[in-house]
Parts: sequence; C-alpha cells; structure tokens
Amino acid sequence: MPDDDWRKSQNITLGALLAAIAVVLQIMPLYLPVIGTSLSALSTLPVALASYRQRVVGLLTYISSGIIILCWNVPQAIIFLCSSGFLGLCLGILLKENYSFGRVLCSATLVMALGVLLAGEILGIPVLPWLSGVQQFLIIPAVFVCSLLYTTIWILVLKAALERFKNY
Repeated sequence: MPDDDWRKSQNITLGALLAAIAVVLQIMPLYLPVIGTSLSALSTLPVALASYRQRVVGLLTYISSGIIILCWNVPQAIIFLCSSGFLGLCLGILLKENYSFGRVLCSATLVMALGVLLAGEILGIPVLPWLSGVQQFLIIPAVFVCSLLYTTIWILVLKAALERFKNY
C-alpha cells in the first residue's frame, strides 16, 4: 500500500475513533447524572485532536459526532454542536496554525461565547443552567467571562496534550 493511501486510512480511522470517544463523553450526563456532566466537558478534546491532526478529519469528526449525538438526545447535540464540539474544532485548527496565545484565546473565547449564547438564549437549551437566575443585562458579560476561563483552561490542556503526543 503506498504511503499516501496508508496516511488517508490512518486519518479516517483516527477520526472515527475520536468521534466515538466524543459521542460517549457528550452523552455521559444521560447515564451518569452527577459525574457525567463533568465528563461531558471532555468531549472538546477528541475534536480538537482530530482537527489539529488535519482540518478535514476534525470537521468530519465534529459533524459525525453531532449527528450521532442528535440521534440520542437533541439538547446534548445542540450543546455539542454550539459549544464544546465547535470549540474543539476551532482550537485544533488555531493551534495547528501556530497563532499566538492571545489570538487563539480571543478567537476561541468569541466562538465559545457565541455558541453558548446561541444555544442558551436563542434555542432555549440551558448550557450554563446556574446563569438562569442572573439579571438579563448580566448574562452576556457572565457568558464571556465563563467562556474566557473555560477557553484558557482548554488551551493550556491542549498545548500540554499536544506536546505529550508530538512524537506519535
């Protein structure tokens, strides 16, 4: 088998495996209510790793994971497609392009905040349920602050993971 065909097969297999992992992590709250909510935040990692490997693989991982989660639970699929999965897709691509930390942070925070606002305010899916008691005028700044903290953590985690897996 030529080297190019081998690389394509390897990327497809890796993307499918990472999509399966993302699906399992995202639907955890349905089966493990307390610990599953914490584990579902990790669904960003497989999509980010796939998109770091190759943009097309990341996009296909994101789309296929979203479709599979949609078959299971519509609110979880919307949360994945608007926030955690989309954040992983953007972070993987931005880190692959070697943008500065500030540029990655600003771009990813904007993506995350807009996704959370889209899911929460427009579609009515409570991505951050503890914000439901906050005054209306404070929701947007609170979402941006939470997105900034969440994105900062993910950038640091992904950089450490990518450094660890650099030789693989």
